[in-house]
Amino acid sequence: MNKQVWNWVLGSALSLALLSGIPAASAQGQSDLDAAEALYCLGLLDGSGTQTDGTPNFNLSGQMTRGEAITMVVRLTGGKTEAEARQYRHPFSDVADWGAPYVGYAYAYGITSGIGDGVFGFQREITQAEYLTMLLRAIGYVEVDWRDPYSTAAQVGLVEGVDYTRAVPFLRGDMALLSRNILDVPVAGESYTLYEALDAVGALEQRELPTPTVSITPGPSTTVSNQIRVTSGDDLFTQFAAQIDARNSTVTVYTPIGEERNYSSVLLSSDGISRFPDVDTLRATSYPNQGYFVVEIQYRDAARVMAYLEGKSSTLSAHDQTLYQEAKRVHDSLVTAGMSEYQRVKAFHDYLCSTVTYQDYGSESHTAYGALVNHAAVCQGYTQAMDLLCYLSGIDCEHIFGSSRGQTHSWVRVKIEGQWYNVDTTWDDQTSGIHYDYFLVSDRTLSADHTWKAYPNWPTCPVDYAA
Repeated sequence: MNKQVWNWVLGSALSLALLSGIPAASAQGQSDLDAAEALYCLGLLDGSGTQTDGTPNFNLSGQMTRGEAITMVVRLTGGKTEAEARQYRHPFSDVADWGAPYVGYAYAYGITSGIGDGVFGFQREITQAEYLTMLLRAIGYVEVDWRDPYSTAAQVGLVEGVDYTRAVPFLRGDMALLSRNILDVPVAGESYTLYEALDAVGALEQRELPTPTVSITPGPSTTVSNQIRVTSGDDLFTQFAAQIDARNSTVTVYTPIGEERNYSSVLLSSDGISRFPDVDTLRATSYPNQGYFVVEIQYRDAARVMAYLEGKSSTLSAHDQTLYQEAKRVHDSLVTAGMSEYQRVKAFHDYLCSTVTYQDYGSESHTAYGALVNHAAVCQGYTQAMDLLCYLSGIDCEHIFGSSRGQTHSWVRVKIEGQWYNVDTTWDDQTSGIHYDYFLVSDRTLSADHTWKAYPNWPTCPVDYAA
C-alpha cells in the first residue's frame, strides 16, 4: 500500500505502548454470518440494506465485485472517515454513487488506477485470489504474487477456516471471513495486528446489531391430537402420516387387544419408516393385551427446527439453532416482497445448486445443516435444506424417498399455484452450471430415471410446470 496511507492509518507517533491492553480480535472459527456481524459492530461493513426484521442484509450469498472489494480495503486500512468526509474526485465513469467516496480515496492515494480507458470495473466480479492479494498488500505484504497469494496468506493465518480451494464464485460470505480474519494478521514488519493498529488510532466503531423487530412466520403446519385408534395396516399408516405432518414427538396408538406388537412391527418395518422421510428414528413401546402402544419419534434436523418454530418443541440444540439462523439468513437474502411462489422456489433451488458441493463427509452430509452450514451434502442434505427454506416461505413441501441412477435417492415435491411438482436439486447441481432437468416436473417426467413407491400420504405431480 502507498506509504502515505499507512502514515495516516498508523499515525507517526504510534508506538507499541499505545497498543497495550487492546483486546485481540479472535476471529478464527467463525461462520461467514458471525464474521459479517463482527465487522458490522466494528463499523467496517454495513451490508446491502436491511432485512424484513430490521437487521442488516449482508447478502452473503451474492458474488463479490471490485467496487465492494475496494470499499472494504479502504475501510480495513482506516480510510472510511476521510473518504466520506473529503469526497475525493476520480476519473472513472462506471462507479455507483455509494462507492464514489471509496474509489475517490483509493485513487487519490494511488491504491488503484482502474482497468483502463476511464473505467474502474466497479461491477466486475473479483476472484478470491485477487481479494487476498488486495488485503495482503494493504497491510504491507507488497511482494505477494496475485497469481498465487495462498502461500503468503497461509503463513500469516489469513485463510484459516476459509475454503480457498473453491475457485468460483467468490461470495460476499467469503469476503466477510477473509476481512474478519485479516484483523488478527500482523502488519508486515511489525509485532502488532491490523486490529490493534486500527483501534489505536480510533478507526473502529463500537455499535450493536439492531434487535430483530419481526420474526419469520412459520410455514404450513398441522395440529392434531397425538392419540390415534387403528383397525388395519392402511389405517395405521394414514393416521400416522397426519402425526408426522403435525410433528408430534410421541403418539399413542390404540389397537385391537392382543394386536399391539403386530401393529408396532408393521410401523417399524423398513417399508413403514420409508414412508416418512422426515423421521430419523422410531421407537415403539408395546403394552401386551392392553390395547395400545406408544411411539417416540426423532425427526431429522430440518423438521426439528420446524417443530420448534411451531411451539411443539420447547428447546432447540445449539446445532439446530445454528441451522435455523443460517436458514433464516439465506431465506431473507433470497426473498423479497412481491416474489411469487415460483420465483422463491427457483431462488432456493439455484442457491443450493450454487453453494453446496455433493460430498459425503459423514452423518452431517445427510442433513440440512450439512447443506446450509457446511455447504457439503448428499441428496438428503439438499432435500432437507430445500424443505426448510420452503417452510420458512410458507410453501408446502414434502420430502420423498426412492432411487435414481442405481442408488437410494431423495428429492422434494413442492406445491406452487395450487399444484404439486417434483424438484430434484441434487441432480440439477452440475459442474457445468445449474440445470433445470428436474425442476418442477411431473411424476411421468421424473420416472425416466427415478423410482419410488406411490404411498398414499405422498402427493402426486400430474403435469410439468408451464411458465
